[in-house]
Amino acid sequence: MTRHVLFGIRAHVPGEAAAAIGRQSGCVFEQRESHYAGDYWTARIGSAVVKVMTQPDSYGDPVEGEFLAYRTLIRVDGEQSGPQIEGLVVDGHSVERLRTA
Repeated sequence: MTRHVLFGIRAHVPGEAAAAIGRQSGCVFEQRESHYAGDYWTARIGSAVVKVMTQPDSYGDPVEGEFLAYRTLIRVDGEQSGPQIEGLVVDGHSVERLRTA
């Protein structure tokens, strides 16, 4: 069964978040660009796919309307729980778990 976990950081620090998670997990994130999403970072950590993105999207629309206070979002999707990033401090801001599905 695939788990979907959403984390957030209240600051706009997507590149810094990807670098911090990469250091902790021993992996390198790849920066990508999407017309819709703008710049985002992605990596496979074990069986999980981790995607770090900004909110709002490149059109100014919320990615996760329920969590508007969070400017950096981190999605972890996989069979296992993925990296343990809750509480990780990125540029003085803590990673918070927002939702698990």
